[in-house]
Amino acid sequence: MTTTRLSPPEQRLAPGQIDAVGWLTLYVVLLLFIPTRLVFGPLGSAGAPSMLFGLGSLVLWMLIRIGAGRGGAQTTQPIRIALGIFLVCVGISYALAMSGPMPPAEISPADVALLALASWSGTLLLTHDNVPDRSRLETLIWRICVCGAIIALLGIFQVLTRQIWVDRISIPGLAGSAGYALNDRGGFPRPAGTATHPIEYGTLITMILPLALYVGFNRKDRPLLVRWLPAAALAAVVPLTSSRSAYLGAAVGLLVCLIGWKPARRWRMLGFVAVGSRR
Repeated sequence: MTTTRLSPPEQRLAPGQIDAVGWLTLYVVLLLFIPTRLVFGPLGSAGAPSMLFGLGSLVLWMLIRIGAGRGGAQTTQPIRIALGIFLVCVGISYALAMSGPMPPAEISPADVALLALASWSGTLLLTHDNVPDRSRLETLIWRICVCGAIIALLGIFQVLTRQIWVDRISIPGLAGSAGYALNDRGGFPRPAGTATHPIEYGTLITMILPLALYVGFNRKDRPLLVRWLPAAALAAVVPLTSSRSAYLGAAVGLLVCLIGWKPARRWRMLGFVAVGSRR
């Protein structure tokens, strides 16, 4: 009689559950790789492809929730509660602002901000409810880091060549606004990637950096150089932006990581940061 060695059980979706990792990956691609100034012309600033896709995520999440019904035990959802409190606060602020006299030039940006908030909320809720297990979350994190590394390398290339490059991108159906230029400070070029300004670019880079550090330390299934390339590229581009927002974002992200790391890793990273700051 022979025995069969069982492999670890595969994660399977529960009945009615949808894996949204592919959908969210497309959102990341639209968000990072399409220049911010390219929008659907008739919609103006509300016509960014990533914003419209995020609104689609909100509709998709609502349809999934309606289709799932109310079966099963309901547990407390801290993320949803926090999002709900934030939305209420924004709604009250919007209502108070609109209750008084307000210039028309300020009304339109406020309305666009609400649409952006709805887009972000749809993306958050779809990620929260429809990434089925830890392995799929790891896949999404890896894809975000790879896309972030590409954007960081684009910024480094912009500095080396002193050209913005993204002003040459043309996508049928999207209209671009004027203003593409490579900023500089003190004679040194400041990259902006696909963003409108180095400050926005630097903030985005530092938002992805903690995820890249997580990948570098934990994705042992990837070769050493491959898993550390995103973190190295993202960290290298932070000082190139010459943005205080980027420095502050990197510091806050690193502080959060330090809290969760083991003491040995924490001291090694602090030593690395100290050596790097001296140079």
